[in-house]
Amino acid sequence: MVRLKLKDGKKLEEKNIEEDRLQEIVEKHCEDLLNCFMIKHKFSFLGRHGTIGGELDSLMLDKDNYCPVIVEYKKAELKRNYTAINQIVYYYDWMKDHQDEISNLMMKHLKSPDLESEIMEDFDSEFQINWDDDVRCIIIAKEFSDWDKVLLGYLSIEIELYTYRYYEDDVFDLNREKELQNAIKSKKKKQLNFLYEENFHLENRPSFITGIYKELKTEILNIDENIELATKQQYIGFKINNKRVVYMKLTNDHIKIVLSKRKSDFKDPNEILEDIPESHGWGKKSHLTVRRSDEIEYAINLIKQSYDKLKSKE
Repeated sequence: MVRLKLKDGKKLEEKNIEEDRLQEIVEKHCEDLLNCFMIKHKFSFLGRHGTIGGELDSLMLDKDNYCPVIVEYKKAELKRNYTAINQIVYYYDWMKDHQDEISNLMMKHLKSPDLESEIMEDFDSEFQINWDDDVRCIIIAKEFSDWDKVLLGYLSIEIELYTYRYYEDDVFDLNREKELQNAIKSKKKKQLNFLYEENFHLENRPSFITGIYKELKTEILNIDENIELATKQQYIGFKINNKRVVYMKLTNDHIKIVLSKRKSDFKDPNEILEDIPESHGWGKKSHLTVRRSDEIEYAINLIKQSYDKLKSKE
């Protein structure tokens, strides 16, 4: 692969990089590179019966499905990564047996007041770590052999392989390899991803709740043609330019609407907004509850205010 600076025609020379530096780069830019939030660098644990367990290189959280992510890094000269594959399978097995411990660690980190507000916007007070979508396992190395890829095709878990290149001028490339996926695993994952579409939240809800939701959805999408549906396992959201305007949680008797501002930021003459306590660690948010169709118009007015505040910052 040739890297060329178009401005001056300079060819960028590939450079070697130490494993620690590779890990530093990926962890710092994990949101862009792997679509993950960083949780913990070098997570050590004990094995069964108090024996020595292991040390995960990076523990992360998937930004879309909110499932745990294990990332392992290997030196540039390694060509057959049997050790890395063995390690990550062992870590995966340990993690599945210690879900509560991992969940508590992640929740403690996510509620830290030191986190940037943009990260906190993705969570609310009822958020939980998602174990239904399994654990993402990632290995990053300079290269992988065909042996590695064939081996992965026979495993019952899915392991993502990424290759990297590092160039002068601090230029970094990361590319997903085409693995030989296990057909049963791939089919299962597609089924899980399907569950979190819009219908996942509407299924088995009373007709009056789905009716209220559909009216709210129509009105929200009419605010701006660029507003998009952003459905996750935990909620149905609406965003514009990757900024969330509002998100909703449906129950059998009401719809909870969460806005990304405190109630003092809104004109709310009926005083129906309530702040989510800062002690929950979920940023500056407020919420309201809609139970009847005659409450929709007022709710939309508040949602429009949330939209206007987002647009005013652009």
